[in-house]
Amino acid sequence: MRKNKSISLICFGLKYKLRIAFYLILIIPLLISIFIISNYFIPIYKWNFNLLILIFLGFFIGLAGFLLIYDITRRFIHISSEAKSIASGNLDKYISSVEEDEIRELAEAVNSLQLKIRQDMQQLDLYSQKTAEYNLKIQRQSLFLSSLLQINSLVSSGKDMGSILKIALERLYQVMNSSVAYLLLKQEEKDELYIRSVSGLDTPSYVNIKLELTQNIKQIFERSIKEHSVILVDRKSDFSEEIIQEFFNCFKIKNALFFPLYSRNQFLGFLGIGNNQKDFVYKDEDIELMEVFARNISIIIDTNRLLNRLDKLEIKDSLTALYNERFIRWRLQEEIKRGMLYQRPCGLILFRINGFKTLYERFGVRFAEDILRKVARLIESSVSEVDYVGRFGDYTFAVILVEKNKRQSIECAEYIRKKIEFAFTEEEPEKRVTLTEAVSENPLDGITAEELINKAEGILNTCQ
Repeated sequence: MRKNKSISLICFGLKYKLRIAFYLILIIPLLISIFIISNYFIPIYKWNFNLLILIFLGFFIGLAGFLLIYDITRRFIHISSEAKSIASGNLDKYISSVEEDEIRELAEAVNSLQLKIRQDMQQLDLYSQKTAEYNLKIQRQSLFLSSLLQINSLVSSGKDMGSILKIALERLYQVMNSSVAYLLLKQEEKDELYIRSVSGLDTPSYVNIKLELTQNIKQIFERSIKEHSVILVDRKSDFSEEIIQEFFNCFKIKNALFFPLYSRNQFLGFLGIGNNQKDFVYKDEDIELMEVFARNISIIIDTNRLLNRLDKLEIKDSLTALYNERFIRWRLQEEIKRGMLYQRPCGLILFRINGFKTLYERFGVRFAEDILRKVARLIESSVSEVDYVGRFGDYTFAVILVEKNKRQSIECAEYIRKKIEFAFTEEEPEKRVTLTEAVSENPLDGITAEELINKAEGILNTCQ
């Protein structure tokens, strides 16, 4: 039993209020009935004061019941409107209710639910941000690993030092999201540093000029060599504004990360990256990736000359200086494995010189060899540095197109064929050279080197 004796309905529940409203409105028909009866039996001029009071009392009681129901309905409509606004995405709404009844409890329940939804959405946004960061980190590490594998493949295939360093620095500043990458090498038997390669600036990507350093920068580099420590220039570094400006004047970057390169405890040079972003700070992850890349570059620099000499004796064709057939078969299988690992295509093109035997018989050995050398140079100059060109038989050439699908391979084959045929248009008609090309692709035409080669050779034999 309620202890509150007030006549106010604020402290009562919704069910009680609706019951009172029902009783109040029910009185109206009763009063009308009394009025009719009184009117029928008693003339209007004989109505007494009590009857008039009864009529007015009934009117005000009915009005009070109507207003009570209106108030309840209005509050329900208000909560409904606010709930629709919340449902449409406006989670900053707060439903207020003064009276302590079921409507207020409903409003508080909706407010609690809204707060819970807002908290869950904030938590979901936080999880989404973390997931995006993890995905970005995984993609970056995958690209980093792929770059290292590609660079090592170039080394093992006998590419020249300039091409290897150029591609390595291009991959480095792409992976590290930098605007430039530097490779500074120590000149043999001298204590001078030379800029061997640069990628990302408006300068030649392969240079070999002496590095002119200020006294302050020179001391920093010497301390790094002595202590085997990294040179880090960013917003959190301890360098003065003067040193940072000197770094910028020398390398055109405000933020820099340089790693010393060593091999068998011998100093080789520095590998560096940088950018001009404002308030930039290198993360621990950047330093770790850079250190791995620096070690790999150190190995490349130390072993590249010996590998080049050995590989040229074993894998190059003596007449055209292209890769020989044995190497092309092995390299194609390796590229197929790498392509399957990283879900990348690999294209193969075979070119065959039409009527080569006739040209050989009519114009001799020297003319035939000149044709082979010229065709070899034209093909080699028409592909990228990461692709492989080889002599695949007496008068057949092979091109391995790394990470190119069949459509791209066909376009490349057509371009090379037309380029070579155009190069011989000034020759006499009987000395002009034409080619037949055949294209196959992994995995569309096979998943092994032998399958791709057999497919392309089958197309060439059909065209003969």
